[in-house]
Amino acid sequence: FWTNTSQDLKKIKALEKKGISVWCIDSKDSKLNLKKAFQRLFKEKKCYYVMCEGGSILAQTLINQNLVDEFYLFIAPIILGDERAIPSFSGNIISRIKEAARFEIIESKQIGSDILIHLLPKENT
Repeated sequence: FWTNTSQDLKKIKALEKKGISVWCIDSKDSKLNLKKAFQRLFKEKKCYYVMCEGGSILAQTLINQNLVDEFYLFIAPIILGDERAIPSFSGNIISRIKEAARFEIIESKQIGSDILIHLLPKENT
């Protein structure tokens, strides 16, 4: 389990008592430095590949920290239309479209009523 260094020590100890490894990772602007976390994961556990599944902030943080080797994005044919709905990617502020992260579509296929899109990051030009 990864958390920032400002977490309550009692909560960390309670997790560790249940056998959960807790790593305190440096953070900036309330976002974990995932690169350091992945480096530690490789160094201590020899883990070469990591699947990250989460929400919009995790997805955008991975993109912003250049930690995405490939992306599998599911799109469901559902429109919420709710202005309070959480977007697929969140936490990035850009002033020009050319600053946006770009991806190449490698494959797309329908799975049930959803679409799975396999993406690889492109170098920003």
